[in-house]
Amino acid sequence: TFEAIDLSQLYQFWLFMSIEHPDVRQLEPHLQERLRRAYTRTTPRPSRLQRNVSAAMCQLGWTHDFEYVTEEGLSLDMA
Repeated sequence: TFEAIDLSQLYQFWLFMSIEHPDVRQLEPHLQERLRRAYTRTTPRPSRLQRNVSAAMCQLGWTHDFEYVTEEGLSLDMA
């Protein structure tokens, strides 16, 4: 059996493959969802540098989303 960290890493690999090689056979939806749940289970923990950069961007008037989560579950530092 796989641990949550294993499933999370498999999700990242599956996501890469589905984007870079869409012709490769896809996983069954229930397995995709199981991997995605394992990946999105953890809460992002932004670094101090990330927070500082975000604050500087706000001071400059650059609006952005901090720790933006995509539909696929990927967490972007800023978007």
